[in-house]
Amino acid sequence: MTFQRMFEHCFPFAFPKMKKPEKQCVWIARYGLTAYQLVEGYGPFDSDIATPEGIIHAQSLAERLKGSEEGVEPKRIFASPFIRATHTAHIIARYLGLKVHVEDGIMEWLTPDLVGKEHYTARQPEELNKLYSTVDTKYRSVYGAQRLLMWENEKELFERAHDVINLLVDSAQGESILLCSHAPCAQALALALENVDLDPSKSKIPAWPLGGVTMFVRYLNEDGEYGDWNLEINCCTDHMPGSYRDGEKPWSLPGFENADQ
Repeated sequence: MTFQRMFEHCFPFAFPKMKKPEKQCVWIARYGLTAYQLVEGYGPFDSDIATPEGIIHAQSLAERLKGSEEGVEPKRIFASPFIRATHTAHIIARYLGLKVHVEDGIMEWLTPDLVGKEHYTARQPEELNKLYSTVDTKYRSVYGAQRLLMWENEKELFERAHDVINLLVDSAQGESILLCSHAPCAQALALALENVDLDPSKSKIPAWPLGGVTMFVRYLNEDGEYGDWNLEINCCTDHMPGSYRDGEKPWSLPGFENADQ
């Protein structure tokens, strides 16, 4: 037993344990309409959200999350360094009074069709903070850029998403979190929580529409530990305006296309 553990055992009052929330949620959201539609293989690869539609879509997401029907608002927000995701997260963060943590691990699927043929270099928090004041310049990705592969196949994306979501959940210490990302990475992040051994053919996650939000929840058990994740909201767009409420421009990874959903 280390000296610190001996001290904690003898003087527990000196190390009060924080009570874990009874349930922890992971919200995963895709941004809304972009200013320019991405043509795979041609670009533009880092478009902002559209004005005003994309901004309205981000506001609709924020209203869905603020005072959520499930009673669990996100307490931490993580966003891909791509402009469309960070801008969306910024709008949500202003509604919720939070900071945006730019996380390289939840960026776009690193394939030439989606990020271009040149080596992609993620925007740094300092640069993004000049555009969006809620970006936390002190935060550093739990999944650093040096771990990213150029280029990723689908399996490697699944592994990246599995690693990063576990790191983020652990770092949250029971607090609920929001991940603002892209359809490929959002599907992969959800797959990592489904407990299906990263097999997309067993997944319940459909093609992910613009502004769609998914939520997983886990509950504290009698032993004071969290149980398995449960899928409670699946690519919902009920909060979106107009035709986007029905799920516009859904996108799916190839491995999910044969899933029994």
